[in-house]
Amino acid sequence: MARNTRIIQLIIILILITFFFSGCWNYRELDDLAIVTGVAFDQAENPDKILMTTQVVVPKNLGSEGGNGPTFINVKSTGFTVMEAVRNYNAKLDRRPFFPFTEIVVFSKEIAREGIAPYLDFFIRDPEPRSQAWIIISDSDAQDLLEEFANIEGIPTRALRQMIERQQGAMSNIASSDVVEFAQAFHSKSRQPVASIIEIKGEGKEKEVLLKETAIFNEDKLIGTLDRSEGRGYLWIINKVESGIIVVEEPGLSNDKISLELLLSQSKMIPRITGDKLEIKIEVSMESQIAEQMGDLDLSKHDVLQSLERRQAAVIHNEIMAAVKKAQDLRTDIFGFGQAFTRKYPKEMRSLEAKWDEHFPLIEVSTEIKSSIRRTAVQTRPLT
Repeated sequence: MARNTRIIQLIIILILITFFFSGCWNYRELDDLAIVTGVAFDQAENPDKILMTTQVVVPKNLGSEGGNGPTFINVKSTGFTVMEAVRNYNAKLDRRPFFPFTEIVVFSKEIAREGIAPYLDFFIRDPEPRSQAWIIISDSDAQDLLEEFANIEGIPTRALRQMIERQQGAMSNIASSDVVEFAQAFHSKSRQPVASIIEIKGEGKEKEVLLKETAIFNEDKLIGTLDRSEGRGYLWIINKVESGIIVVEEPGLSNDKISLELLLSQSKMIPRITGDKLEIKIEVSMESQIAEQMGDLDLSKHDVLQSLERRQAAVIHNEIMAAVKKAQDLRTDIFGFGQAFTRKYPKEMRSLEAKWDEHFPLIEVSTEIKSSIRRTAVQTRPLT
């Protein structure tokens, strides 16, 4: 909590420095601003309107000598458009909403299924909002996500952002996109966007907020999801697996499990057109180390390690192919296969790109996995 408060104070200081050096702001103008750290969009009671929830800093409650109230408040406003909802916000609070420090933009699944492009236009077109804010899809109402974190975390939106970034570094099995990345995929003719889905589980003291899965979009509409295994398959393909644990069974009859910690990973796509046939090979080169052994097999033996490497490669292959099957079933190229073909075969892709959703499901996908387990001087024999 104290660390989060210091982060908020740092944000305020950075804003002050920015205003001071700009020469066109003063403290009175800063006093008129409500610093927005998160925005959530839900369907309003009037089906023609949107409900916008903004989470804003309460500067007077920051620090040990500040007030006893919350460091953040959530303010709701409605409108036929995002801009109208922003303007209507002024009737709820005596400060103008200020968006450059927005950490997250949350959409309910209901809105995501209808399409989020009209909402993102505000964040792309207007120079003030932060375009690197993470896009999150909420399994429940989007406003609930901000309110639940407000109950357990001093900086709710900061905590959500850190949750996504920690997951990328520690597990790499749920994909994420910021506003710019989503918009780039949306405008591409041969690649579709993805985003993280977050859910609220449990009740009362057992309630928790969790990263659940990866949302698949066709243009700007939510059409499906990738589970965690499929999500890592997607990240293998696009070369964004940073870390994680691969669980394999010990060779033999015991079926005991071994945890392999990913150390290094690099992937690339190799497209090929032969006549009318489209093919793409996913090459993955990776290295891991043994992190945990549940059984009593002697892992110091060369043939045992080779068997583990083959099992590790099989897990990666299966994750990749599961992600490909899900995307091809949905006729939605989230991997950028079309972009890979365009780079290598620009002439051929001129005729294929217009109906890429028809060609994508027919691509034959194969893998080549170079799997290795680091031989180290650490304990390799079981403790039992």
